[in-house]
Amino acid sequence: MRAIRRAVRGGLTFRLTLILLIAAALGMTVMGLYITRALETYSTENLKSGLVKEARLVQDDIASALRKDPSLESGQALAERYGDRLKVRVTIIAPDGTVRGDSERTVREVRKMENHAARPEVAAALAGAISSDLRQSQTLNVAMLYIAVPLNDGQRATGALRLALPMTELAAVSASIRTSVAIGALLAAGVALLVGLFLSRRVTRPVVEMQAIATRMAAGDFSHRVPVTGTDEIAELGRGLNLLASRLQEKIQALEGERAKVATILAEVRRLEQVRTEFVANVSHELRTPLTVIKGYLETLLDEAPDQPETHRRFLEVAYTHTARLSRLVDDLLELSNLETGKAVLKLSAVDVHGAADEIVAMFEKKAAHKKLVMRNETPTGLLARADRDRLSQVLVNLVDNAVKYTPEGGTVTIDGARRPDQFVAVWVIDTGSGIPSSDLPRLTERFYRIDKARSRELGGTGLGLAIVKHLVQAHGGELVIESDLGKGTKVSFTLAPS
Repeated sequence: MRAIRRAVRGGLTFRLTLILLIAAALGMTVMGLYITRALETYSTENLKSGLVKEARLVQDDIASALRKDPSLESGQALAERYGDRLKVRVTIIAPDGTVRGDSERTVREVRKMENHAARPEVAAALAGAISSDLRQSQTLNVAMLYIAVPLNDGQRATGALRLALPMTELAAVSASIRTSVAIGALLAAGVALLVGLFLSRRVTRPVVEMQAIATRMAAGDFSHRVPVTGTDEIAELGRGLNLLASRLQEKIQALEGERAKVATILAEVRRLEQVRTEFVANVSHELRTPLTVIKGYLETLLDEAPDQPETHRRFLEVAYTHTARLSRLVDDLLELSNLETGKAVLKLSAVDVHGAADEIVAMFEKKAAHKKLVMRNETPTGLLARADRDRLSQVLVNLVDNAVKYTPEGGTVTIDGARRPDQFVAVWVIDTGSGIPSSDLPRLTERFYRIDKARSRELGGTGLGLAIVKHLVQAHGGELVIESDLGKGTKVSFTLAPS
Protein backbone atom coordinates (compact mmCIF):
# COMPACT_ATOMS: atom_id res chain seq x y z
CA MET A 1 0.00 0.00 0.00
CA ARG A 2 2.84 2.39 0.82
CA ALA A 3 4.39 1.71 -2.60
CA ILE A 4 1.05 2.43 -4.27
CA ARG A 5 0.66 5.76 -2.44
CA ARG A 6 4.18 6.75 -3.55
CA ALA A 7 3.32 5.81 -7.13
CA VAL A 8 0.19 7.97 -7.08
CA ARG A 9 2.14 10.92 -5.74
CA GLY A 10 4.90 10.39 -8.33
CA GLY A 11 2.47 11.07 -11.21
CA LEU A 12 4.62 9.71 -14.08
CA THR A 13 5.02 6.28 -12.56
CA PHE A 14 1.29 6.16 -11.90
CA ARG A 15 0.46 7.17 -15.46
CA LEU A 16 2.89 4.63 -16.88
CA THR A 17 1.43 1.96 -14.59
CA LEU A 18 -2.09 2.91 -15.63
CA ILE A 19 -1.17 2.82 -19.32
CA LEU A 20 0.47 -0.57 -18.90
CA LEU A 21 -2.53 -1.87 -16.99
CA ILE A 22 -4.93 -0.70 -19.72
CA ALA A 23 -2.72 -2.14 -22.47
CA ALA A 24 -2.42 -5.49 -20.69
CA ALA A 25 -6.16 -5.61 -20.10
CA LEU A 26 -6.89 -4.83 -23.75
CA GLY A 27 -4.38 -7.41 -24.94
CA MET A 28 -5.83 -10.13 -22.72
CA THR A 29 -9.37 -9.18 -23.77
CA VAL A 30 -8.54 -9.37 -27.47
CA MET A 31 -6.74 -12.67 -27.00
CA GLY A 32 -9.57 -14.02 -24.86
CA LEU A 33 -12.22 -12.98 -27.38
CA TYR A 34 -10.21 -14.45 -30.24
CA ILE A 35 -9.57 -17.74 -28.48
CA THR A 36 -13.15 -17.97 -27.23
CA ARG A 37 -14.62 -17.24 -30.64
CA ALA A 38 -12.20 -19.60 -32.38
CA LEU A 39 -12.93 -22.48 -30.00
CA GLU A 40 -16.70 -21.87 -30.16
CA THR A 41 -16.57 -21.75 -33.96
CA TYR A 42 -14.42 -24.90 -34.07
CA SER A 43 -16.78 -26.77 -31.74
CA THR A 44 -19.86 -25.65 -33.68
CA GLU A 45 -18.36 -26.66 -37.04
CA ASN A 46 -17.38 -30.04 -35.60
CA LEU A 47 -20.96 -30.59 -34.43
CA LYS A 48 -22.29 -29.54 -37.85
CA SER A 49 -19.89 -31.86 -39.67
CA GLY A 50 -20.81 -34.78 -37.41
CA LEU A 51 -24.55 -34.21 -37.86
CA VAL A 52 -24.18 -33.95 -41.66
CA LYS A 53 -22.27 -37.27 -41.76
CA GLU A 54 -24.91 -38.99 -39.63
CA ALA A 55 -27.72 -37.54 -41.75
CA ARG A 56 -26.08 -38.75 -44.98
CA LEU A 57 -25.63 -42.23 -43.54
CA VAL A 58 -29.37 -42.67 -42.88
CA GLN A 59 -31.07 -40.43 -45.46
CA ASP A 60 -31.29 -43.15 -48.15
CA ASP A 61 -32.72 -45.71 -45.71
CA ILE A 62 -35.35 -43.25 -44.49
CA ALA A 63 -36.25 -42.14 -48.03
CA SER A 64 -36.58 -45.78 -49.09
CA ALA A 65 -38.78 -46.59 -46.09
CA LEU A 66 -41.02 -43.57 -46.73
CA ARG A 67 -41.48 -44.53 -50.36
CA LYS A 68 -42.89 -47.85 -49.21
CA ASP A 69 -45.02 -46.39 -46.41
CA PRO A 70 -45.48 -42.59 -46.43
CA SER A 71 -47.90 -42.60 -43.50
CA LEU A 72 -47.45 -40.38 -40.45
CA GLU A 73 -47.13 -43.45 -38.22
CA SER A 74 -44.31 -44.80 -40.39
CA GLY A 75 -42.51 -41.43 -40.34
CA GLN A 76 -42.88 -41.21 -36.54
CA ALA A 77 -41.53 -44.74 -36.10
CA LEU A 78 -38.53 -43.91 -38.31
CA ALA A 79 -37.88 -40.67 -36.39
CA GLU A 80 -38.00 -42.45 -33.04
CA ARG A 81 -35.81 -45.32 -34.22
CA TYR A 82 -33.05 -43.16 -35.68
CA GLY A 83 -33.35 -40.59 -32.89
CA ASP A 84 -32.65 -43.35 -30.36
CA ARG A 85 -29.81 -44.73 -32.49
CA LEU A 86 -28.09 -41.41 -33.23
CA LYS A 87 -28.86 -39.80 -29.84
CA VAL A 88 -30.13 -36.63 -31.56
CA ARG A 89 -33.51 -35.13 -32.28
CA VAL A 90 -34.73 -36.45 -35.64
CA THR A 91 -37.48 -34.70 -37.60
CA ILE A 92 -38.87 -35.99 -40.92
CA ILE A 93 -40.61 -33.37 -43.07
CA ALA A 94 -42.83 -33.77 -46.14
CA PRO A 95 -42.24 -31.73 -49.34
CA ASP A 96 -44.99 -29.30 -48.31
CA GLY A 97 -43.37 -28.67 -44.91
CA THR A 98 -45.71 -30.93 -42.91
CA VAL A 99 -43.94 -32.80 -40.11
CA ARG A 100 -44.12 -36.57 -40.65
CA GLY A 101 -42.26 -37.56 -37.49
CA ASP A 102 -40.31 -36.14 -34.57
CA SER A 103 -38.27 -38.29 -32.19
CA GLU A 104 -39.05 -36.03 -29.22
CA ARG A 105 -42.78 -35.82 -29.80
CA THR A 106 -45.67 -38.29 -29.82
CA VAL A 107 -47.82 -38.96 -32.88
CA ARG A 108 -50.58 -36.80 -31.40
CA GLU A 109 -48.15 -33.93 -30.78
CA VAL A 110 -46.64 -34.29 -34.26
CA ARG A 111 -50.09 -33.81 -35.81
CA LYS A 112 -50.33 -30.46 -34.02
CA MET A 113 -46.85 -29.21 -34.97
CA GLU A 114 -46.77 -26.18 -37.23
CA ASN A 115 -45.61 -26.31 -40.85
CA HIS A 116 -41.80 -26.24 -41.12
CA ALA A 117 -41.50 -25.11 -44.74
CA ALA A 118 -40.42 -21.60 -43.66
CA ARG A 119 -37.59 -22.83 -41.45
CA PRO A 120 -34.32 -21.79 -43.20
CA GLU A 121 -32.61 -25.17 -43.07
CA VAL A 122 -35.79 -27.02 -44.10
CA ALA A 123 -36.46 -24.68 -47.03
CA ALA A 124 -32.91 -25.23 -48.30
CA ALA A 125 -33.16 -29.02 -47.90
CA LEU A 126 -36.49 -29.13 -49.76
CA ALA A 127 -34.74 -27.23 -52.54
CA GLY A 128 -32.12 -30.01 -52.72
CA ALA A 129 -29.31 -28.48 -50.61
CA ILE A 130 -27.70 -29.38 -47.26
CA SER A 131 -28.24 -26.56 -44.77
CA SER A 132 -27.83 -25.69 -41.10
CA ASP A 133 -29.09 -23.11 -38.64
CA LEU A 134 -28.45 -22.17 -35.02
CA ARG A 135 -31.46 -20.70 -33.22
CA GLN A 136 -33.96 -20.98 -30.38
CA SER A 137 -36.32 -23.93 -30.85
CA GLN A 138 -39.95 -22.76 -30.90
CA THR A 139 -41.07 -26.27 -29.96
CA LEU A 140 -38.62 -27.03 -27.12
CA ASN A 141 -37.69 -23.43 -26.16
CA VAL A 142 -33.94 -24.18 -26.10
CA ALA A 143 -31.04 -23.15 -28.33
CA MET A 144 -30.59 -25.84 -31.00
CA LEU A 145 -28.18 -26.59 -33.84
CA TYR A 146 -30.14 -27.82 -36.87
CA ILE A 147 -28.83 -29.78 -39.89
CA ALA A 148 -31.21 -30.59 -42.76
CA VAL A 149 -30.59 -32.81 -45.81
CA PRO A 150 -32.95 -33.63 -48.68
CA LEU A 151 -34.72 -37.00 -48.98
CA ASN A 152 -34.48 -37.81 -52.65
CA ASP A 153 -36.32 -40.13 -55.00
CA GLY A 154 -33.86 -40.15 -57.88
CA GLN A 155 -33.23 -36.50 -58.70
CA ARG A 156 -36.42 -35.25 -57.02
CA ALA A 157 -36.58 -34.10 -53.39
CA THR A 158 -39.42 -35.93 -51.65
CA GLY A 159 -38.92 -34.41 -48.24
CA ALA A 160 -36.29 -33.38 -45.72
CA LEU A 161 -34.48 -35.07 -42.85
CA ARG A 162 -33.50 -32.75 -40.02
CA LEU A 163 -31.17 -33.59 -37.12
CA ALA A 164 -30.90 -31.28 -34.11
CA LEU A 165 -28.74 -31.04 -31.00
CA PRO A 166 -29.28 -28.77 -27.99
CA MET A 167 -26.44 -26.28 -27.53
CA THR A 168 -26.31 -26.76 -23.75
CA GLU A 169 -22.98 -28.60 -23.85
CA LEU A 170 -21.39 -26.03 -26.16
CA ALA A 171 -22.76 -23.22 -23.96
CA ALA A 172 -21.18 -24.82 -20.89
CA VAL A 173 -17.81 -25.10 -22.65
CA SER A 174 -18.04 -21.49 -23.81
CA ALA A 175 -18.84 -20.33 -20.28
CA SER A 176 -15.86 -22.25 -18.93
CA ILE A 177 -13.58 -20.69 -21.55
CA ARG A 178 -14.83 -17.19 -20.74
CA THR A 179 -14.33 -17.76 -17.01
CA SER A 180 -10.76 -19.00 -17.55
CA VAL A 181 -9.95 -16.06 -19.81
CA ALA A 182 -11.46 -13.63 -17.30
CA ILE A 183 -9.43 -15.12 -14.45
CA GLY A 184 -6.30 -14.99 -16.59
CA ALA A 185 -7.01 -11.38 -17.48
CA LEU A 186 -7.45 -10.44 -13.81
CA LEU A 187 -4.21 -12.18 -12.88
CA ALA A 188 -2.38 -10.47 -15.72
CA ALA A 189 -3.82 -7.11 -14.65
CA GLY A 190 -2.56 -7.66 -11.09
CA VAL A 191 0.90 -8.56 -12.32
CA ALA A 192 0.92 -5.51 -14.63
CA LEU A 193 -0.05 -3.24 -11.72
CA LEU A 194 2.79 -4.52 -9.54
CA VAL A 195 5.28 -4.23 -12.39
CA GLY A 196 4.09 -0.72 -13.25
CA LEU A 197 4.96 0.55 -9.74
CA PHE A 198 8.66 0.10 -10.55
CA LEU A 199 8.65 1.27 -14.18
CA SER A 200 11.27 3.62 -15.52
CA ARG A 201 12.68 4.48 -18.89
CA ARG A 202 15.03 1.50 -18.81
CA VAL A 203 12.05 -0.92 -18.69
CA THR A 204 10.16 0.60 -21.63
CA ARG A 205 11.91 -1.55 -24.18
CA PRO A 206 11.10 -4.97 -22.61
CA VAL A 207 7.48 -3.85 -22.16
CA VAL A 208 7.23 -3.08 -25.86
CA GLU A 209 8.74 -6.50 -26.63
CA MET A 210 6.19 -8.20 -24.40
CA GLN A 211 3.35 -6.33 -26.09
CA ALA A 212 4.58 -7.57 -29.48
CA ILE A 213 4.74 -11.16 -28.20
CA ALA A 214 1.24 -10.90 -26.71
CA THR A 215 -0.08 -9.68 -30.07
CA ARG A 216 1.44 -12.69 -31.81
CA MET A 217 -0.11 -15.02 -29.23
CA ALA A 218 -3.50 -13.41 -29.77
CA ALA A 219 -3.06 -14.18 -33.47
CA GLY A 220 -2.21 -17.81 -32.67
CA ASP A 221 1.59 -17.64 -33.03
CA PHE A 222 3.13 -19.21 -29.90
CA SER A 223 6.63 -19.75 -31.29
CA HIS A 224 8.14 -16.49 -30.00
CA ARG A 225 9.43 -15.90 -26.45
CA VAL A 226 10.13 -12.81 -24.39
CA PRO A 227 13.87 -12.26 -23.75
CA VAL A 228 14.10 -12.24 -19.93
CA THR A 229 16.95 -10.82 -17.87
CA GLY A 230 17.06 -10.00 -14.17
CA THR A 231 14.76 -10.97 -11.34
CA ASP A 232 12.39 -8.01 -11.06
CA GLU A 233 8.67 -7.97 -11.67
CA ILE A 234 8.99 -7.25 -15.41
CA ALA A 235 11.27 -10.24 -15.79
CA GLU A 236 8.75 -12.39 -13.91
CA LEU A 237 5.95 -11.17 -16.17
CA GLY A 238 8.05 -12.12 -19.18
CA ARG A 239 8.66 -15.59 -17.75
CA GLY A 240 4.93 -16.00 -17.04
CA LEU A 241 4.08 -15.01 -20.61
CA ASN A 242 6.65 -17.44 -21.94
CA LEU A 243 5.25 -20.21 -19.74
CA LEU A 244 1.73 -19.52 -21.01
CA ALA A 245 2.94 -19.61 -24.62
CA SER A 246 4.82 -22.86 -24.03
CA ARG A 247 1.86 -24.59 -22.44
CA LEU A 248 -0.54 -23.45 -25.14
CA GLN A 249 1.93 -24.59 -27.79
CA GLU A 250 2.24 -27.97 -26.08
CA LYS A 251 -1.54 -28.34 -25.95
CA ILE A 252 -1.87 -27.55 -29.65
CA GLN A 253 0.93 -29.98 -30.53
CA ALA A 254 -0.74 -32.65 -28.39
CA LEU A 255 -4.02 -32.15 -30.24
CA GLU A 256 -2.23 -32.42 -33.58
CA GLY A 257 -0.54 -35.59 -32.35
CA GLU A 258 -3.89 -37.10 -31.37
CA ARG A 259 -5.30 -36.28 -34.77
CA ALA A 260 -2.31 -37.95 -36.43
CA LYS A 261 -2.83 -41.04 -34.23
CA VAL A 262 -6.47 -41.26 -35.28
CA ALA A 263 -5.46 -41.02 -38.94
CA THR A 264 -2.87 -43.76 -38.38
CA ILE A 265 -5.42 -46.00 -36.68
CA LEU A 266 -7.89 -45.55 -39.55
CA ALA A 267 -5.18 -46.41 -42.07
CA GLU A 268 -4.28 -49.49 -40.05
CA VAL A 269 -7.93 -50.59 -39.95
CA ARG A 270 -8.13 -50.31 -43.73
CA ARG A 271 -4.87 -52.24 -44.08
CA LEU A 272 -6.09 -55.01 -41.76
CA GLU A 273 -9.34 -55.26 -43.72
CA GLN A 274 -7.32 -55.70 -46.91
CA VAL A 275 -5.15 -58.33 -45.19
CA ARG A 276 -8.28 -60.14 -44.00
CA THR A 277 -9.72 -60.23 -47.51
CA GLU A 278 -6.44 -61.47 -48.98
CA PHE A 279 -6.20 -64.06 -46.21
CA VAL A 280 -9.59 -65.53 -47.15
CA ALA A 281 -8.48 -65.75 -50.78
CA ASN A 282 -5.16 -67.40 -49.87
CA VAL A 283 -6.74 -69.92 -47.50
CA SER A 284 -9.37 -70.78 -50.11
CA HIS A 285 -6.66 -71.44 -52.72
CA GLU A 286 -4.72 -73.61 -50.26
CA LEU A 287 -7.81 -75.69 -49.42
CA ARG A 288 -8.99 -76.17 -52.99
CA THR A 289 -6.28 -78.67 -54.06
CA PRO A 290 -6.57 -81.17 -51.16
CA LEU A 291 -10.37 -80.96 -51.27
CA THR A 292 -10.34 -81.71 -54.99
CA VAL A 293 -8.09 -84.73 -54.44
CA ILE A 294 -10.28 -86.05 -51.60
CA LYS A 295 -13.41 -85.58 -53.63
CA GLY A 296 -11.85 -87.40 -56.60
CA TYR A 297 -10.86 -90.40 -54.50
CA LEU A 298 -14.32 -90.60 -52.90
CA GLU A 299 -15.99 -90.45 -56.31
CA THR A 300 -13.77 -93.31 -57.48
CA LEU A 301 -14.63 -95.41 -54.42
CA LEU A 302 -18.35 -94.75 -54.87
CA ASP A 303 -18.25 -95.70 -58.54
CA GLU A 304 -16.46 -99.02 -57.90
CA ALA A 305 -18.18 -102.13 -56.56
CA PRO A 306 -17.57 -102.05 -52.81
CA ASP A 307 -15.71 -104.93 -51.21
CA GLN A 308 -16.76 -103.81 -47.76
CA PRO A 309 -20.18 -104.05 -46.10
CA GLU A 310 -22.98 -101.60 -46.85
CA THR A 311 -21.94 -99.56 -43.81
CA HIS A 312 -18.65 -98.84 -45.52
CA ARG A 313 -20.46 -97.37 -48.50
CA ARG A 314 -22.78 -95.33 -46.30
CA PHE A 315 -19.79 -93.80 -44.53
CA LEU A 316 -18.20 -92.99 -47.85
CA GLU A 317 -21.41 -91.33 -49.02
CA VAL A 318 -21.51 -89.19 -45.90
CA ALA A 319 -17.86 -88.25 -46.37
CA TYR A 320 -18.54 -87.42 -49.98
CA THR A 321 -21.49 -85.21 -49.03
CA HIS A 322 -19.39 -83.24 -46.54
CA THR A 323 -16.51 -82.97 -48.99
CA ALA A 324 -18.89 -81.61 -51.62
CA ARG A 325 -20.16 -79.08 -49.09
CA LEU A 326 -16.59 -77.99 -48.28
CA SER A 327 -15.93 -77.64 -51.98
CA ARG A 328 -19.00 -75.40 -52.33
CA LEU A 329 -17.80 -73.38 -49.36
CA VAL A 330 -14.39 -72.83 -50.93
CA ASP A 331 -16.00 -71.87 -54.24
CA ASP A 332 -18.22 -69.36 -52.45
CA LEU A 333 -15.28 -67.94 -50.49
CA LEU A 334 -13.28 -67.46 -53.69
CA GLU A 335 -16.27 -65.89 -55.40
CA LEU A 336 -16.84 -63.50 -52.50
CA SER A 337 -13.14 -62.61 -52.32
CA ASN A 338 -13.04 -61.81 -56.05
CA LEU A 339 -16.11 -59.63 -55.72
CA GLU A 340 -14.75 -57.76 -52.68
CA THR A 341 -11.33 -57.13 -54.26
CA GLY A 342 -12.82 -56.07 -57.60
CA LYS A 343 -11.27 -58.98 -59.51
CA ALA A 344 -14.59 -60.23 -60.84
CA VAL A 345 -15.21 -58.99 -64.41
CA LEU A 346 -18.77 -58.46 -65.61
CA LYS A 347 -19.69 -59.14 -69.25
CA LEU A 348 -22.51 -56.64 -69.59
CA SER A 349 -25.08 -56.88 -72.34
CA ALA A 350 -28.84 -56.53 -72.90
CA VAL A 351 -30.35 -59.49 -71.02
CA ASP A 352 -33.91 -60.80 -71.38
CA VAL A 353 -35.01 -60.99 -67.74
CA HIS A 354 -38.06 -63.11 -68.55
CA GLY A 355 -35.97 -65.67 -70.41
CA ALA A 356 -33.41 -65.84 -67.59
CA ALA A 357 -36.21 -66.37 -65.06
CA ASP A 358 -37.72 -69.15 -67.21
CA GLU A 359 -34.42 -71.02 -67.07
CA ILE A 360 -34.30 -70.77 -63.27
CA VAL A 361 -37.91 -71.98 -62.92
CA ALA A 362 -37.08 -74.98 -65.13
CA MET A 363 -33.96 -75.67 -63.09
CA PHE A 364 -35.90 -75.86 -59.80
CA GLU A 365 -39.05 -77.50 -61.20
CA LYS A 366 -38.18 -81.00 -59.99
CA LYS A 367 -37.07 -79.84 -56.54
CA ALA A 368 -40.21 -77.72 -56.14
CA ALA A 369 -42.46 -80.56 -57.27
CA HIS A 370 -40.92 -82.79 -54.60
CA LYS A 371 -42.20 -80.33 -51.97
CA LYS A 372 -45.45 -79.71 -53.86
CA LEU A 373 -44.51 -76.04 -54.41
CA VAL A 374 -45.91 -73.87 -57.18
CA MET A 375 -43.17 -72.11 -59.21
CA ARG A 376 -44.20 -69.00 -61.19
CA ASN A 377 -42.40 -66.68 -63.58
CA GLU A 378 -44.47 -63.49 -63.74
CA THR A 379 -41.78 -61.22 -65.17
CA PRO A 380 -43.05 -59.27 -68.21
CA THR A 381 -41.94 -60.56 -71.61
CA GLY A 382 -39.52 -58.22 -73.36
CA LEU A 383 -38.15 -56.82 -70.08
CA LEU A 384 -34.50 -56.03 -70.86
CA ALA A 385 -31.76 -55.02 -68.41
CA ARG A 386 -28.04 -54.31 -68.78
CA ALA A 387 -26.39 -57.15 -66.90
CA ASP A 388 -24.02 -60.09 -67.00
CA ARG A 389 -26.29 -63.01 -68.01
CA ASP A 390 -24.38 -65.62 -65.99
CA ARG A 391 -24.16 -63.40 -62.93
CA LEU A 392 -27.86 -62.57 -63.12
CA SER A 393 -28.62 -66.30 -63.23
CA GLN A 394 -26.32 -66.77 -60.22
CA VAL A 395 -28.28 -64.16 -58.25
CA LEU A 396 -31.64 -65.73 -59.16
CA VAL A 397 -30.38 -69.25 -58.37
CA ASN A 398 -29.32 -68.16 -54.87
CA LEU A 399 -32.60 -66.38 -54.18
CA VAL A 400 -34.87 -69.09 -55.59
CA ASP A 401 -32.85 -71.82 -53.85
CA ASN A 402 -33.39 -70.08 -50.50
CA ALA A 403 -37.09 -69.61 -51.24
CA VAL A 404 -37.57 -73.28 -52.14
CA LYS A 405 -35.63 -74.46 -49.08
CA TYR A 406 -37.57 -72.39 -46.57
CA THR A 407 -41.07 -72.58 -48.05
CA PRO A 408 -43.20 -75.40 -46.59
CA GLU A 409 -45.14 -77.90 -48.70
CA GLY A 410 -47.99 -76.45 -50.74
CA GLY A 411 -46.43 -72.97 -50.87
CA THR A 412 -45.61 -70.70 -53.79
CA VAL A 413 -42.35 -69.20 -55.11
CA THR A 414 -42.70 -66.36 -57.62
CA ILE A 415 -40.17 -64.48 -59.76
CA ASP A 416 -41.49 -61.09 -60.85
CA GLY A 417 -40.16 -57.80 -62.18
CA ALA A 418 -41.01 -54.42 -63.66
CA ARG A 419 -39.47 -51.29 -65.12
CA ARG A 420 -39.51 -48.43 -62.63
CA PRO A 421 -40.30 -44.79 -63.49
CA ASP A 422 -36.55 -44.01 -63.42
CA GLN A 423 -36.12 -46.73 -66.12
CA PHE A 424 -34.18 -49.04 -63.79
CA VAL A 425 -35.35 -52.67 -63.82
CA ALA A 426 -36.57 -54.13 -60.52
CA VAL A 427 -36.61 -57.92 -60.07
CA TRP A 428 -37.90 -59.74 -57.01
CA VAL A 429 -38.43 -63.24 -55.64
CA ILE A 430 -41.42 -63.80 -53.32
CA ASP A 431 -42.16 -66.90 -51.28
CA THR A 432 -44.90 -67.92 -48.87
CA GLY A 433 -42.51 -69.29 -46.27
CA SER A 434 -42.43 -68.76 -42.53
CA GLY A 435 -40.78 -65.34 -42.81
CA ILE A 436 -37.75 -63.81 -41.10
CA PRO A 437 -37.69 -61.93 -37.76
CA SER A 438 -37.18 -58.19 -38.28
CA SER A 439 -34.18 -58.23 -35.92
CA ASP A 440 -32.35 -60.58 -38.31
CA LEU A 441 -33.05 -58.66 -41.54
CA PRO A 442 -30.15 -56.14 -41.30
CA ARG A 443 -27.60 -58.95 -40.89
CA LEU A 444 -28.80 -61.41 -43.52
CA THR A 445 -26.15 -60.38 -46.06
CA GLU A 446 -23.26 -60.82 -43.62
CA ARG A 447 -20.92 -63.72 -44.30
CA PHE A 448 -21.86 -66.94 -42.49
CA TYR A 449 -24.85 -65.32 -40.78
CA ARG A 450 -27.68 -67.81 -40.31
CA ILE A 451 -31.01 -67.47 -38.52
CA ASP A 452 -31.25 -71.20 -37.78
CA LYS A 453 -27.68 -72.49 -38.05
CA ALA A 454 -28.45 -76.20 -37.66
CA ARG A 455 -31.29 -76.20 -40.20
CA SER A 456 -29.29 -74.13 -42.68
CA ARG A 457 -26.43 -76.64 -42.65
CA GLU A 458 -28.83 -79.58 -43.00
CA LEU A 459 -30.23 -77.93 -46.13
CA GLY A 460 -26.74 -77.58 -47.60
CA GLY A 461 -26.22 -73.84 -47.23
CA THR A 462 -22.75 -72.32 -46.84
CA GLY A 463 -23.92 -69.06 -45.26
CA LEU A 464 -22.38 -67.03 -48.09
CA GLY A 465 -25.17 -66.98 -50.69
CA LEU A 466 -26.79 -63.66 -49.78
CA ALA A 467 -23.38 -62.02 -49.24
CA ILE A 468 -22.46 -63.01 -52.80
CA VAL A 469 -25.85 -61.81 -54.08
CA LYS A 470 -25.36 -58.41 -52.41
CA HIS A 471 -21.92 -57.91 -53.97
CA LEU A 472 -23.10 -59.07 -57.40
CA VAL A 473 -26.03 -56.63 -57.30
CA GLN A 474 -23.72 -53.81 -56.17
CA ALA A 475 -21.26 -54.69 -58.95
CA HIS A 476 -24.15 -54.10 -61.39
CA GLY A 477 -24.79 -50.70 -59.78
CA GLY A 478 -28.01 -51.91 -58.16
CA GLU A 479 -29.46 -52.21 -54.68
CA LEU A 480 -30.60 -55.28 -52.71
CA VAL A 481 -33.64 -55.00 -50.41
CA ILE A 482 -35.02 -57.76 -48.16
CA GLU A 483 -38.54 -57.56 -46.70
CA SER A 484 -40.27 -60.21 -44.64
CA ASP A 485 -43.36 -60.79 -42.49
CA LEU A 486 -43.34 -63.61 -39.97
CA GLY A 487 -45.86 -66.25 -40.96
CA LYS A 488 -46.48 -64.69 -44.40
CA GLY A 489 -43.28 -64.93 -46.40
CA THR A 490 -40.28 -63.06 -47.71
CA LYS A 491 -39.62 -60.73 -50.64
CA VAL A 492 -36.07 -60.16 -51.91
CA SER A 493 -35.75 -57.50 -54.61
CA PHE A 494 -32.84 -55.99 -56.52
CA THR A 495 -32.37 -53.42 -59.26
CA LEU A 496 -30.50 -53.47 -62.57
CA ALA A 497 -29.57 -50.68 -64.98
CA PRO A 498 -31.73 -50.29 -68.10
CA SER A 499 -30.31 -51.71 -71.31
